[in-house]
Parts: sequence; C-alpha cells; structure tokens
Amino acid sequence: EQHSDLSSVPGKRNELYYECCKEPYPDVTFTVTMRRRTLYYGLNLLIPCVLISGLALLVFLLPADSGEKISLGITVLLSLTVFMLLVAEIMPATSDSVPLIAQYFASTMMIVGLSVVVTVLVLQFHHHDPRGGKMPKWIRVILLNWCAWFLRMKKPGEENKPAVRQAQSTTTNGNMNLYFGYHSTGTDNPAFPPSTDSGLVTCGIDGEGEQIPEISLILEEVQYIARRFRDQDEGEEICSEWKFAAAVVDRLCLVAFSLFSIICTFTILMSAPNFIEAVSKDFT
Repeated sequence: EQHSDLSSVPGKRNELYYECCKEPYPDVTFTVTMRRRTLYYGLNLLIPCVLISGLALLVFLLPADSGEKISLGITVLLSLTVFMLLVAEIMPATSDSVPLIAQYFASTMMIVGLSVVVTVLVLQFHHHDPRGGKMPKWIRVILLNWCAWFLRMKKPGEENKPAVRQAQSTTTNGNMNLYFGYHSTGTDNPAFPPSTDSGLVTCGIDGEGEQIPEISLILEEVQYIARRFRDQDEGEEICSEWKFAAAVVDRLCLVAFSLFSIICTFTILMSAPNFIEAVSKDFT
C-alpha cells in the first residue's frame, strides 16, 4: 500500500519565442500535488508519540520516595529520541522548512526534557537536609500559600491536627517544688526501701529541704533529652515543609505540562491542511 495519494496534476501550456525563429515553441508544465496518508503516520508515529508524552506526565504523579522519577523521565526522553531519528529518516532532507510532524516531535521532546529538569528540582526539595536551613520566606509564600491554594492542596495532617494541650503546673509562691521522700513506718514494707533515717527526707529546688547533687544531674539530663526531642520535632517540621513544597511543584507542573502538551498537539495537528478530511477518509 502506498503512503501517499495523488491530489491533483494541473497542467499549464506555455509558448516561448526565440530570437532565431519566428515560430512559437509551446511547452506544457505539469504540477504534481501529493498528500501523505494519515493512517500510516498516525498509527506508526503520532499515536506512539502521544502515548509516550502521556507517560512523561506520569513522572509528576510518581512518588519521590520510589526513586524512579529520573529513570522514567530519561527512558521517555530516549524513546522520543528514537522516534525522532525515525522521522528524520522518513522525511526528505531539507533546510527550507520543517515538517509539522518534526515540529510536533521537537515540542514533545522539549516538554519531556523540561520535565526531567523540574523532577531534579522536586527531588532536591523532597530530600532537603533539615540542617541546611529553613525554607526561605518567598518560597513559603509562593508555593505553600499561593500555589497550594490555587491547586486546592492542603498539608497532610493539617485538618486532623490535635489541639495542643498545655499541662498546668502547680506552683507555690511562683516556684515549682520537687519532692522525693518516704516515711518510716517501722514495718518492713517491700514497696519502700529500708529507712536509715526516721522521718521525711525531702529535696527541693526552691530552697526547701536538702539539696542533693544527683538531682541536679538528673534535671540536666532530662533537659538535654527534652532539648533533643524539640530539635527532632523541629527537623521533622522542616522536612515536612520541604516535602509539601515538592508535592506542590509536582502538582503544578502536572497541570501546566498537561495543558501545554494538549495545546501543542491540537495546534500542530490542526494546522495541517485538510486534516479533518484526511482523517475521515484514511481512518474509515
């Protein structure tokens, strides 16, 4: 089966007069107009290219923790490169004009290449080191506020965040009291250690009772543990902000690249002469 149809063969008769002769010399010029069939190029080039560009959009839906975002983007880019080489072999070599199918493949490769670049930025956001610093204010305003509101995205756990309950501490004259002690009852009670001193043994941090050095060391260790937990919670909060920013960039690029891909597809295909008529004729 041929890959083109003969559209028209108009002829034009010309008469030329030369200086040597008085008689006219007629000639006929025929212009052959051929149209490539849509079925062959649609099934072998256009439909695979549309499917591959759709796979490129799946890069923004793939979770960053999977570690396959860059691999998928590079694989799609290599596939489009193979199809681009096939188009270059089929099309006639010329520098005067670029065929529409070559324009379509070039725009699709540009979209896929930009998606790989954006994926690198997304991975950098997702795996950001919390010790590298907090998120800049302009990134927080643009991504976490404006873009998240536009895309109807909410931070995970923001709605179901439990209310912070503050423990009320019992104070006496503005100072906190801490008591450790036991009473000597004169009986062997296994719940309490044997008493070496009758009465109540107390230690306090407000001047009441005896000051024991071990208690100060224990308080320092407790403060150190509490400080470590606060630093860990702060680091997790910073990581969650960067991960949410990466998710916002993924969603934003998914919407933008989808619209750009659809617009490029319809604009380039509809710019072909008699495209609707050719599709209805070749595919039916």
